[in-house]
Parts: sequence; C-alpha cells; structure tokens
Amino acid sequence: NGILTRYCSLNSGLAVSVGDTVEKSTVIGALGDTADIESSLPTHLHFEVLQGEKYLNPAEFLGTPGTESASETE
Repeated sequence: NGILTRYCSLNSGLAVSVGDTVEKSTVIGALGDTADIESSLPTHLHFEVLQGEKYLNPAEFLGTPGTESASETE
C-alpha cells in the first residue's frame, strides 16, 4: 500500500528492524528524549506516516477521537 512509518526519538533499544511488519500492540522500542540538553523535552515519540512523498495525519491511523480514518476520506 506504499505506507511508510517513522518513529523518532526512541532510545537505542529498538525491538524491530527496517522492513519488519508490526501489528497493533507490537513493542517497537523504548521511548527516549532529545539529545540537546538545553531544549530537551520530556520523554516523547515522533511518529510520522507517509504515502509516497506525502505526509499523512497519523491520528487517522490511531483511531484518535474526532478524526476520520483514511478509508473514510476516500
């Protein structure tokens, strides 16, 4: 389907590799923080969803209340 996901700011303990297929509730790694101490944020995760070169709204894939799923917008 051409969907690519990116997970950034994970600690070095990644539990998956590039190309792995993951399902709901699969542990992908441990949450981390930003390396820049002056602007360091609390523990967080950057989650991106792309289709081709187009960025998609990740909330559509997470079932976030108030958002439509990707299939409902087509």
